Amino acid sequence: MTDLEHAAARMVVVDRAAGDLRRGGFVVLEGGRGIALTQAAETVTEESLAVFRRLANGDASLALTAPRARALRFASPRSGLVALPLDGIADAETIRGLADPTYPRPAGLPGGVASRRVAVDSYAAAAVTLSKHAQLLPAALTATLPAGENASLERFAAEQQLLRVEASAITDYAWLAATTLRPVTEARVPLEAAEDA
Repeated sequence: MTDLEHAAARMVVVDRAAGDLRRGGFVVLEGGRGIALTQAAETVTEESLAVFRRLANGDASLALTAPRARALRFASPRSGLVALPLDGIADAETIRGLADPTYPRPAGLPGGVASRRVAVDSYAAAAVTLSKHAQLLPAALTATLPAGENASLERFAAEQQLLRVEASAITDYAWLAATTLRPVTEARVPLEAAEDA
């Protein structure tokens, strides 16, 4: 397989993962020393949230962009991402409200949610980037499980035939897209007589 074919294959996997997120599905992110489960915040339902919490074993978070976190009056950095622990967020409607700038700040958020931010890892960044690529709001649920503690997630991913994608392929997608562009055809277009062209 040539470098160009390899790059194109990685892009296809990312495109398929974006499609899965648009349909409300889960995607498994790989790379580093563990794996992560992700779902776009915009597509969360009560049923999917219950499954996500079960698989995450209490270690799930909602990744938001720093500007969105500031709009919600959470202390946040000027740029990058903020990850909020999912255990302080009650339901799917609240998650969608936190992600969507057209919603008012959800009522009933525990006061400790903002102060209990969790570390943002490369999986959270890849998940938000994948949500953007899927043309969804830039917010995602992520649950990172270290190697050796992810047997239930591995089993669930196999049973549900979840797509597995390298986090690095997501973060490299724009570069891969730019490097795989090739001219297909060219033509001269006479525009002298077309004033509005």
